[in-house]
Amino acid sequence: MLRDKGFTQWDYVEVAVVLGLCCLFAYLRWLKIDSLVWLDPARWLFECFRVAKGEVPYRDFSLQYPPFVVFLFGYVLKWFGIRFAVAEILIDLISLLVVGLTYSLMRLLLPREVRLAAMFLFIAVSATTQTKFNLFSFSTYVPSLETGAAGCLMVLLGMILYLRSGVLKLWYAAIVIVGSFVAAYSKPESLVGSWAVLLLVAIADRRFWFRDRPGMEWARHYLLFLAACIIPSLLAYGWIALVVGRHNLKEGVTGYGLASHACPWWPTGLGLFGAAAALGQAAFFVGCLALTKDHYFAARFGRTYRVTQILAAMGGMLYFAYFVYLNWNLFSTNRIWTDRLRYSLPTILWTNAVLIPVMWVAICWCVYLLFVFAKNRFRDINGKSLETLVLLLVPVIMSLRGLFNTTLDKVTEVSAICYPFFLLLASYLLWRLIEALWPPEDVQDLIRTSATRAVIILYLAYGLLRMAGAYDSLSNKMYGTIHTLAGDIRSKDYSVDSKIYAFVMKNTSPGDMVLDIPYGGGMNVASGLKSPVFTTQFQQLKMPDEYMQDDLQRIRRHPPRVVIAQDEVDYGASYGLEQSSCTFPRFVWIAPENFNTHDKKFPALEFIRENYHVVQKIGPKLLLMPNEGKVD
Repeated sequence: MLRDKGFTQWDYVEVAVVLGLCCLFAYLRWLKIDSLVWLDPARWLFECFRVAKGEVPYRDFSLQYPPFVVFLFGYVLKWFGIRFAVAEILIDLISLLVVGLTYSLMRLLLPREVRLAAMFLFIAVSATTQTKFNLFSFSTYVPSLETGAAGCLMVLLGMILYLRSGVLKLWYAAIVIVGSFVAAYSKPESLVGSWAVLLLVAIADRRFWFRDRPGMEWARHYLLFLAACIIPSLLAYGWIALVVGRHNLKEGVTGYGLASHACPWWPTGLGLFGAAAALGQAAFFVGCLALTKDHYFAARFGRTYRVTQILAAMGGMLYFAYFVYLNWNLFSTNRIWTDRLRYSLPTILWTNAVLIPVMWVAICWCVYLLFVFAKNRFRDINGKSLETLVLLLVPVIMSLRGLFNTTLDKVTEVSAICYPFFLLLASYLLWRLIEALWPPEDVQDLIRTSATRAVIILYLAYGLLRMAGAYDSLSNKMYGTIHTLAGDIRSKDYSVDSKIYAFVMKNTSPGDMVLDIPYGGGMNVASGLKSPVFTTQFQQLKMPDEYMQDDLQRIRRHPPRVVIAQDEVDYGASYGLEQSSCTFPRFVWIAPENFNTHDKKFPALEFIRENYHVVQKIGPKLLLMPNEGKVD
């Protein structure tokens, strides 16, 4: 078991390199956004803007997540000014917290020889993902992912420090309590993950550090500790429920029906194929790594080693079959080989594709350890195994929502909030493998071990490849700067965003309202103008009729001066999901199409259709104004 022996000169070099990488990506990503009128970054900035303007989530506007992030960003914007730069600085600080917590865990879990390469991989991947878990950038699905992950990382760090020392120091307890609150108030899955670990440690500790102490002492200790970790978030949820109403809070946190649209934990045939392929990919990788010590393993394990190598090869073939399935349209149609290579690479190199094997190995190991501990009734607990189980449990629980399919796809997927944990576990699991099976002399001199050098080279190569692949999002040449009332913002869709912003500013006055549909809101932030309706996203959700009628009443009372809409049927709005469904209890190869209610009408959009007319078309967007309105 590795222990933190304090900072050495090399540790300071590591910290300098890590901070340098963070500063580099913060600079390259500074104030960059793909679009002000489309997709997730525009939407969550808009929701935080509404809090800064004095509105309350779930009561004044729709919010699909717990409220921690909109309160955090909203009040920071309110105190320091509603400016894009203020939001960017806060994103960078949260990102630094995630990186710092990950590095602290890596110091405890990984040997020095691989730690810096592992951190380079972690930062390179986390800072180049697109609209999922993204550090140092607006381009994240929602910052609740980062804050929820940070909370869980804090819980893990505090718990591992405690398990290693047996003493719950004040700052250990403080970091766990704060982390538990942040995790619980950020995302439902991070709530479950962090609280599950607390419960696991409480149960296991009766036979660990408390095995020779009175049962009442153990009970009193954990009742107080768990109360300190859980009660603050329960009080916070109770407070917001009193303010907005319990029904409104429940509908929001469950995504206005989105949480019940799919059952990703139910094993479809395609989901099982993806899971098996992921395990085959992991087995193939380990088999290749073992070839660096082929003679040693052959002599040590004999026929068993040869059989496992054959199984690893079969796993590689299974993974290849899954790859062909995912890209069948590319291979079965007449395309040039460069196109086939270009469009199939994401199924190998994207974050999800790389982390799926780690996820399924983690799931299998976690289930095995839980079985062993339960079978032994948590007696004779091995400290290293308990530490491993603690590390595995958080991401495994949070990954349950994407085991076999997701709300937007039919294949297995790594939940975005799990990215940092599986990036950490990828290195930890490899280290445990080498530590357990490689010769003692290799473990003692890792840097001279072929397997270690191969892993380091792989980490560096993939990290550099990710940075090269992210050229479009990192290069200033791809963005244009728009000067707005909320400060400068660099937009990738500059030609559209700049013209829309100019139109809005020309045809509105302070106090007017702007409605951006179906999926945006960044233009409200840029112009400082509110939206009249409750709903912030007119796609994918199945908003209850009561909220849609509320939208109609609001828009009648305060008609927007300008409407920004998608140039599509129903302005791009949709009710529910089109390609996802709950397959439970049927066991099917591919999930059937969800019966999307295509004829469902949005009363507020019908009001727009009847009382507004198109004034201008800019790119994929329509700009509408009231029928009686005049445009200069």
